[in-house]
Amino acid sequence: MVSVLYHEHNNLPPPHRISVASFLNEIQAVIGELREVFGLDPQVVFTAQLIRSYCSSAWEQTLALHSRQLRGYGELPPETAAFLNPKIEQIADNFLRLSDLLADSDKR
Repeated sequence: MVSVLYHEHNNLPPPHRISVASFLNEIQAVIGELREVFGLDPQVVFTAQLIRSYCSSAWEQTLALHSRQLRGYGELPPETAAFLNPKIEQIADNFLRLSDLLADSDKR
């Protein structure tokens, strides 16, 4: 995932990377076995639906950063709230707009 606020760095030493991959492969194998035993079809997840789900979660988390919501941690200085709130509202609005855009592709 790309972000302007952080980047990922895999600090696992090579032996741990191999162990992690091995565990994940083992988990996938067991899940595959269960799928076969119970006759389950793999679920198809459409990209638009997945992104809309992320947008919903991100919208909620973004609104939690509004000064009204942050009062539980203490009052923000008015100038900080005046700067922050429109930015938070813009980000939240963009998540809604993106979700709406993707809803149109769900209908196809």
